[in-house]
Amino acid sequence: MRGGFKHYAKEAKQRLADGFWQNVKEQRQAHLKTAADDGKSAIPTLIDYREKIRNQIYNKRYFEEEEFYLRVVDLLESEIVITNPLGALADKNFLDSLDVKQRQSYLYELSNKYLAACERYKKEKENQ
Repeated sequence: MRGGFKHYAKEAKQRLADGFWQNVKEQRQAHLKTAADDGKSAIPTLIDYREKIRNQIYNKRYFEEEEFYLRVVDLLESEIVITNPLGALADKNFLDSLDVKQRQSYLYELSNKYLAACERYKKEKENQ
């Protein structure tokens, strides 16, 4: 347990040193101002932003997931019709190295991530 606490303490100290919380405060104010300018309630904006920050702190794969989401957004906003989005998102070298059962598992996980990213995209488009 001690190693876990030390690790979390180091991460917290690093966030303070990097000015993470100052950036959070500035971005939060910017989100509130944008919501006020658009005539929207600030509460949904703050809830979404709090979730994003919580994810960024506690989810070790946050940046990887954000990169995947941005790739999905590029596909969805592309003017080219994509008939096989999983094929476009899959890591082909990694996929070729897997056996049949592992490939199925990888594609299943990829499809779940894709569907979640599509839902997030839809939700964000509705909020704009």
